[in-house]
Amino acid sequence: MLESFLVGGAQNLDVAEHAAGRSDLVYGQSVTDACMDWDVSASVLEQLAASARKRRQSK
Repeated sequence: MLESFLVGGAQNLDVAEHAAGRSDLVYGQSVTDACMDWDVSASVLEQLAASARKRRQSK
């Protein structure tokens, strides 16, 4: 499985620290699993599409 988000990687979410204003979250970055960033996701999808086109042409 591949997961993507605006910003790659993941960040820790300490709810108590965040609620107390002692930590900031990065907008667009996962708080669960590490994800690919947008540019990597676009590249992977372009490669997948090119491979699918090539496979269809060979049939």
